[in-house]
Amino acid sequence: MRCGSRSSPRVLLGGGVLLGAAGCLLQLVAGIAVGLAVTGIGVGIAGPAMGSAIAAAAPPGRAGMAAGILTTTRQFGQTLGVAVLGIAYQAGGLTSVYVVAASCGGVTGLLALLPRKRARIPA
Repeated sequence: MRCGSRSSPRVLLGGGVLLGAAGCLLQLVAGIAVGLAVTGIGVGIAGPAMGSAIAAAAPPGRAGMAAGILTTTRQFGQTLGVAVLGIAYQAGGLTSVYVVAASCGGVTGLLALLPRKRARIPA
């Protein structure tokens, strides 16, 4: 976790998601084992970065609430992802699933890397 303490959570999160998206595309061209390995590394980088970013952004007395919101939104996203990828599979098979997953991951990763102004949250 030493690498994570020196890097911005935004960079780790964006980079991890982009690596996961690249893994989805690699499943098409390099085989499922290579693609899943790269996707797994990306998820392994992005997951803890997301948790630490949420914990750092939450006010001291609201860390538990922030963790609950993170878990709820993660589960909602997974459920929505299964539905969207199921539609993609019915429409065009496994190739379209990889393309849709890589596209969603690529857009999300790039959005995470965009610089933003910090919002002022009243105490």
